[in-house]
Amino acid sequence: MDSVNDLACLDARTFVRYRNPAALALAARMRFDAKERISLARQFFVNLAAAPVGWEEQELVAGFFSAYQPLSEDETLQLQKETATIESIAMREKVMQLTNPFIELGRRQGIEQGREQGIEKGRHEGEVELVLRQLSRRLGAVSTSQKKLIQRLGRQRSKHWVNLSWISSHPPTSHAG
Repeated sequence: MDSVNDLACLDARTFVRYRNPAALALAARMRFDAKERISLARQFFVNLAAAPVGWEEQELVAGFFSAYQPLSEDETLQLQKETATIESIAMREKVMQLTNPFIELGRRQGIEQGREQGIEKGRHEGEVELVLRQLSRRLGAVSTSQKKLIQRLGRQRSKHWVNLSWISSHPPTSHAG
């Protein structure tokens, strides 16, 4: 009768020492001490980078490991510091290319940056609309050229630009063409 091993009963440290992609991938489902999580991930990525398989296979195994052992942002930064200590520059670069957590961190940071820029753009557009509404209430209709001028103002200028006398003292100019 064949015996079946429960991966959760096996020690991941043993399997991340091999340069065998199958052993490395399965290590993600094995038990390990939580305190060793970063060193385990570092050893995983170093041995995977050295494994005698192609880039696509390495990416597949790295994706599997990262899916079952996702790292927090702090852990990813810690792993990045650990990876920076790899002596061989070529190996360090291979590991950095493989490490999905770094790519994921970059993606998360990019999303956050995009979100912040979107909020800032929305805030700016709201400020411009507010200035236009206030001008309309106080001075009557605002010309198209004046609206365009206000919309072109940078965030800082529109934020502080409340001198309504300026716009009222500069009547719209008509441009032919």
